[in-house]
Amino acid sequence: MTNVSLWSDPNTWASGQLPKAGEDVVINGTRYILLDISPPALGSLTIFGGLEFLDGTSNALELSVLSMIVWGRLVIGNWTNPFTGSATITLRGDRYSFSSIVDDDHFLGNKVMAVFGEVQMHGVPRSPVWTRLAATVSPGDTTITLTETVTWQPGESIVLSPTEYEPGQYETLVIKSVSGAQVTLTAGAKYRHFAGSINIGGGRSVSFRSAVGLLDRNIIVRGEILDGSGYGGHIVVSEIVADLAGAVAGVPKPVGFLNASFVQFNNLGQNSMEHAAIYFEYFPTDSRSIWRRNITAAPRNRLYSCAFSNLWNYGVKAEGAPAIQLVNNLFHRAFRASIYLDGTSVSATLVNNLMIGTTRSPDLLNIPWISPFAAVMVQASYMTRMSGNVVAGSEDIGYQFYPEVCGDKTNYYDNEVYGAVIGVFLYATHVGCAQAVGFTAWANAHVGIFTVDQPSNIRVKNAVVADNHQGINLMFFRAYPDNQAIIENSVILGSVGATTCQYSKLCRAYYKGDHTASRRDFCASTFGNGFRRIGVVTAQYLNRGKTCAMDFLPVCDPPNTPERLCSMPFDLRYGLPPSPYGRLDITDTTFGYFQYNDCDANTRSAAYAWNPSQPDYTPPTYFKNIKWFNTDVKAKIALEMTGMSLSECGLLCDGYHMILMHDLDGSFTENPLGKEIVITGNNPVLADYSPTCVAVPAWNAYQCLDFKLRFGIMLNTGPDSGTRKIGPYRIMRYDGVNNKTHFSAGPYDDECAMRFHYGRFPYAFAAGYDHDLQFTSSAPDTLRTWWFSYDDTEVATAGLFYREPDLVAVQSNGGAVITQLFRYPTLQDSQGANAQNPKTRRLYFTYRGSKSLSYLDLSITPAVKVSMTMSMSIDQFFGSQIVYNLAVLLGVDPSQIKVVSVSDASVAVDFRIFPKILNTAQPIVETSAPPSSTSTPSDGSIVVTVPIVGNTGSTSGSASGGATLNSIDVTAVLAELTVVYDKLAAAAASGTLSTALQVTVISVIITKPSINGTNGTDTTPAVIVPASVIKEFNTSTDELNWPLIIGLSAGGGAVILILLVLVYLQHKRAEEKEKAYQPKKSHKRIDSLQAITSGKIYDTVPVFVHGEHGAAQVEDIDEHDPEEYDMVLRGSVLTPRGTTLISPRQSQEKEEKHESKESVASAPVAIPAPKTPVDSTPKTPKSPNPFTEKASLLGKNKLSSNGERKPSTPMISPLNLQEVLDSEQQLQNNKKEPKHLLIKDSSRGVLGQDISVQIPPTPTPATLDKHSMSKMDDSDKSWAPGYYMSITEYAPQFPDELVLKKGDLLAITDVSKDVWCMGTNHRTNQRGSAMKSCLRKLAADEEAIMNLDSSVFVSRANQVAPLPAEARRPKEPIPGSIASPSHVGGAPEMNFIPAQEPPTRR
Repeated sequence: MTNVSLWSDPNTWASGQLPKAGEDVVINGTRYILLDISPPALGSLTIFGGLEFLDGTSNALELSVLSMIVWGRLVIGNWTNPFTGSATITLRGDRYSFSSIVDDDHFLGNKVMAVFGEVQMHGVPRSPVWTRLAATVSPGDTTITLTETVTWQPGESIVLSPTEYEPGQYETLVIKSVSGAQVTLTAGAKYRHFAGSINIGGGRSVSFRSAVGLLDRNIIVRGEILDGSGYGGHIVVSEIVADLAGAVAGVPKPVGFLNASFVQFNNLGQNSMEHAAIYFEYFPTDSRSIWRRNITAAPRNRLYSCAFSNLWNYGVKAEGAPAIQLVNNLFHRAFRASIYLDGTSVSATLVNNLMIGTTRSPDLLNIPWISPFAAVMVQASYMTRMSGNVVAGSEDIGYQFYPEVCGDKTNYYDNEVYGAVIGVFLYATHVGCAQAVGFTAWANAHVGIFTVDQPSNIRVKNAVVADNHQGINLMFFRAYPDNQAIIENSVILGSVGATTCQYSKLCRAYYKGDHTASRRDFCASTFGNGFRRIGVVTAQYLNRGKTCAMDFLPVCDPPNTPERLCSMPFDLRYGLPPSPYGRLDITDTTFGYFQYNDCDANTRSAAYAWNPSQPDYTPPTYFKNIKWFNTDVKAKIALEMTGMSLSECGLLCDGYHMILMHDLDGSFTENPLGKEIVITGNNPVLADYSPTCVAVPAWNAYQCLDFKLRFGIMLNTGPDSGTRKIGPYRIMRYDGVNNKTHFSAGPYDDECAMRFHYGRFPYAFAAGYDHDLQFTSSAPDTLRTWWFSYDDTEVATAGLFYREPDLVAVQSNGGAVITQLFRYPTLQDSQGANAQNPKTRRLYFTYRGSKSLSYLDLSITPAVKVSMTMSMSIDQFFGSQIVYNLAVLLGVDPSQIKVVSVSDASVAVDFRIFPKILNTAQPIVETSAPPSSTSTPSDGSIVVTVPIVGNTGSTSGSASGGATLNSIDVTAVLAELTVVYDKLAAAAASGTLSTALQVTVISVIITKPSINGTNGTDTTPAVIVPASVIKEFNTSTDELNWPLIIGLSAGGGAVILILLVLVYLQHKRAEEKEKAYQPKKSHKRIDSLQAITSGKIYDTVPVFVHGEHGAAQVEDIDEHDPEEYDMVLRGSVLTPRGTTLISPRQSQEKEEKHESKESVASAPVAIPAPKTPVDSTPKTPKSPNPFTEKASLLGKNKLSSNGERKPSTPMISPLNLQEVLDSEQQLQNNKKEPKHLLIKDSSRGVLGQDISVQIPPTPTPATLDKHSMSKMDDSDKSWAPGYYMSITEYAPQFPDELVLKKGDLLAITDVSKDVWCMGTNHRTNQRGSAMKSCLRKLAADEEAIMNLDSSVFVSRANQVAPLPAEARRPKEPIPGSIASPSHVGGAPEMNFIPAQEPPTRR
């Protein structure tokens, strides 16, 4: 060794004198100095050569400096020959001491030891560095017993870790004496520190023990603390990649590394800054870095059995430091994190480290955001090993890291955390399947093992959780059909006694009002104060990232920083369910120590609980090989709604009412039969009848033995999925005797996440059963549906109601269109076997389970829709060549034209004209001759029996070889159909159509084609009355008696409201008779042929708008749809459906029972529907129901004495209840006494008994007119149509109302006499109603500034503008009990049939 000399030798120094206090000292590259004395406090020390502490001296050595930079070597002992004396390095100064700057990459700050060379520090080995308590330490105890013998010495300091929800209950104590494993302290303990072994049955036990660590070492590197400022020293280990001044070419650039063992780092780190106790910084992404130039020569930093005590910032922070090794170290009171590894510090080794009392940095206390931190923060995607570590006490998270990829081999295992807020936080990682193995998490104030925004499937294996507020809670941001979370080979315990009710009763969690999770008087989790322990929380799958890693923040560090404060707490639902399916599997797991009353009667515990913030979707949970120990039966499951869930759900909540748990072997329910048991929530309509299913009041649930109930999803895949509400969605299960009906509401809006309702509806099907499906609104053009059974022997059938008899194509897994059957599909058919029955307006199909979780696509075939009224009888129509002639005129194949509806009284026919490319299905109604299957009722009307659509030669529903809907050229199909549309419109307008068809065409309505609601053109139908017909009306002296069909169709059948308006146009003699008839004031007449033929009818009739009588267009009334519970307009009189209406031309004294067949032919009437008795007495369920205090709004189909099924009472939801009640009032126009309506069904109901609603007396016509929208009169001129500004916010209470925010610009077109007006919100581009009190009219100068022109409203000042389609549709009960209209001799008939054929007919 060149020029080795002693520090104490004056000849060592060029001046011939030893360095003096405050001097800056440089050891040049040719010198190697042995420190044999303690020099005075120096200024800076720069080591280019070497400095070694000389061992064997009798005095303790101390080196005190303001700063130190090591370019060469600093040595205090080595691995094989540790330093045995006492050595101390002190970094002096304060915040204002001079800073060290090396280059642009290294602003080092002050009080720093910078290492660009080599530092070796190795003290005397101590055994053990840390251990555990053998017995619980109580407050005041001065003697502790450890699990192993120690060699600790009197006068040394130890730290006891906290075991409550209070992470600050760690204690630093001084040893008085040691005897083997027993240590006597100089002062008694202040807090309780738990240690114990817990029996879990079967001869097994688990241990939870407080860790104890030794803080003292014989080598100390410390920072000087002045005035309690928390501003200590710090160490930086780094490399130089830039070219420094004076650097010699060819000489390697400096690279620093540190190896230390049995060293104490005390009072290091600088509070409220980023300087860690030890900071490793390299630049592996820079091509000049040693890690890029020569990775084999790159140094390996290693810290072994060191003690970090009284830290003021991070313990160890590594950025760009691969392969760092931290083994068997003790970290005591670090701020921010004990160990922090950034994303480029890969391949780290973390083994057997103990972190006690990780604390929030003071500079984070007052920021207006939540900034998560953890004792162990690992941003790197992988580590070489992480095992045997213990986090004991953290004011936030214990471990947060990216879980490793699933596999039999794991590098992360046997890690433990207690006394944190969240024990283990698994970062979101895109690896398909990630796992967390061997974690023990206990006494954590919020969650033991947690993940959020997780895009990968998660497996939690060999976990032990106990005494946590929530044991395991897994939340996903994942939109795949194969979502799965697994908990296996684990132990999940409630209150084992490790914590006390005094300190660990209420949880601690972040929320908007508590950015530090420090409140002790309030539990901010989704469960609130009412729950102390939850073992497993139901999984969640959501479509909005809660953290910046999956969403966005300008600075995203750490990646689990919440993106919005309103999304807190972490376990709160944030977004809507994106995926079709998810499941949680819990296998080979032991549950124990859950008590229903935990601490007191106001707090409880449960092994498994539904997340009360999740109203939309709860993935099913599958249990297998479950063991129980010391658990109350009532504490096994918690499915109650809390205040939070009640506010979210209202009456119908898919996430709650469709909870499914599958006990695959009976072990979870402890049933000895070993068969599958399905557990549902408090929803008897999901369960079967006793004895298959029985109520379990202790769980607020039902359990069913060997009942194959499986989840399904119906998804609107059209472009209107997020803009049109088509639910609630009704699911009826048939068992041949007692049917069960449940409803799906779809997702609830999440205003915080800015995710809003879209067409996703979960449901539950039972294998081996038939089901009927129905949307409250019309079914969308395209649907995708799954039934999640993995067993191909499990089969279910279903019938889906469509309001229009459109042709629906079925595909399985995106394959070819499946050929329809000529019979109903059965349980023996393959997946997707289907048939369509226009009579019932249902598509019937078969679901079959599969391991690949197959899906079906249901698509309405695109077509030109034509409604044509011709002057001929129905018999003449079926005997004619009209379809053939129409095909010739349009230049299409006759097979492309399908007749879907025929009614008499001058024949009204609905056609569909399909494109050639999809022309593979059978016609809906054969038109070559009248249907062969007819019957003649006693009233003389004709009822047409329409055959099921299908292929008579097919028996299995196999896929055809034709084009698939996924592969068609949308542009080509639309172009083909548009040509047909244009030809037909031109022919109708010119009169050529009548000539070609050889029949007088009175009117034609044509709707432009669309595919999946997309065509780029206006789909409003053209209403055409040939010029010859108008001329005939103007010149004829005879009475005219013919109907016009006016339709509105959008989205190719996605929303179809067809209105049959019977307008009797008469000559002068007929007009005089009409004058004698005086309708009520609230009933407006429609006499304008010009308004009708232009398609713009603005005269109003009374309808029901958000529960009050208002006005809307005639188009509001859908007479064509027999399934709707609404009104039918006959002439000018609004009449309840199913009652007789006398034409104005007839005598008022003429009664229906006296009418002859001839009078029917000459004057159209509505034939009364068969009467269905309504039972007004609530029914008692057959089997005992423990929840009878809740009102039932769900009904049952009933069987008559001869076994035929009677139609159900119309189904009612809270959305349409008022309209239905008002409709009932209309039926009682001449009655003053109250009426009772028995409500049997509801689309958003709770379960229990039926209820009876009293209907008040019918309002007078004057009352109706008072609330109706009408033309503006002179008294309300200040509220004229024009531009208005919203002066306040308004949340809609009904579907037709506008969302208003302050400052919104509205174009108001229609004004009522009451508080309402109607127009368009320019911000949302939505049309609807608004309250006048929310608006102010813009002044003329404001309009000028905004370049607005109110004159555009003048032309409509006396008109009532149409409501949007969604607002106009009355909230009718779900249809299903009324058949399609058949033709009778003069008018459509409402022919009632059962809502669905009994299974025996299937």
